[in-house]
Amino acid sequence: MKKYITLLIMLIAMKAVANGKWTIYKIEDSPSPKNDITAVCFDKQGSLWIATSYGIYKYSDGKWSAQGPENIYVHSLFIDNNDTKWAGLYGGGVFRNTDGVHWKNIPEATKSQSVNIITADQNGSIWVGDWNEGIFNLIRTADEKDQWISYRADNEKTGDNKKIGNNSILSIAPDSKNRIWIGSYRGVSMFENNKWTFFNKQNSKLPDNDIYSLATDKKENIWVGTGNGLVRISGTEWTVYNNENSGLSCDLVLSLATDVKGNIWAGTNKGIFFFDGKNWINYTVDNCALTNNRIQTITVHNNKIYFGTSSGLSVYEQ
Repeated sequence: MKKYITLLIMLIAMKAVANGKWTIYKIEDSPSPKNDITAVCFDKQGSLWIATSYGIYKYSDGKWSAQGPENIYVHSLFIDNNDTKWAGLYGGGVFRNTDGVHWKNIPEATKSQSVNIITADQNGSIWVGDWNEGIFNLIRTADEKDQWISYRADNEKTGDNKKIGNNSILSIAPDSKNRIWIGSYRGVSMFENNKWTFFNKQNSKLPDNDIYSLATDKKENIWVGTGNGLVRISGTEWTVYNNENSGLSCDLVLSLATDVKGNIWAGTNKGIFFFDGKNWINYTVDNCALTNNRIQTITVHNNKIYFGTSSGLSVYEQ
């Protein structure tokens, strides 16, 4: 009887999500690197911006337009509170766009010239996660000048690290307590009041040291997407979800986001996994309007959830 009730609840939850509206966007109808989406952002006017492995594109008035040069691999894109656009290229460095037209190279923001993630904290300070040179943080000095501060692993070769586990930064997420959470190939770091706390498999319940994604929810939980499952950090309590103890049947969590209701959306190589705290639902190309099962990035905006895949953008409206 209990099993039947659980199944019924899951079917009701699945029907509720399935009743939502799905929309597919592609820059080109044919297979193209322009549809290989690595980041999704919105400007103050509400226009959609996406980063792809072929360049940056803006969707406005029903049309896509290139924003800057094409045939470049843009690995990360972020729009800050001032409507400034930040782009991290693979092998091309970091660029900043303040007027919506011109892009200026910011050499102080990267040393490897390849950037995985750009975001901002609660104070609007920019954080850049480099491919193999650590973290770069932009602060504004008392005389209104930009200053970049870098953070690196203490001893990357031996793994004896007190700050960040590894200089390849895969994910960064600020929380409501003005803490910065940072994921690398060797664990998770938390930066608070100029102090670092480092977590890995050896000193915590992390199931894997490869941290591909991070997110926070409205209950101040931290969600960690690893190469071997999903972790929820709630205060001092750590909960691991994987294919053995939950409905998460794919343990490689590439992207994460939480919606306005506090639900979790996890992107994997096997589609989307929706989790409302009790029930799991897996959405794939076989049961919804996904363009591809590889979910590379997830963004929530105005009750819509944007799933960037390697072959297009799928949008779910709640």
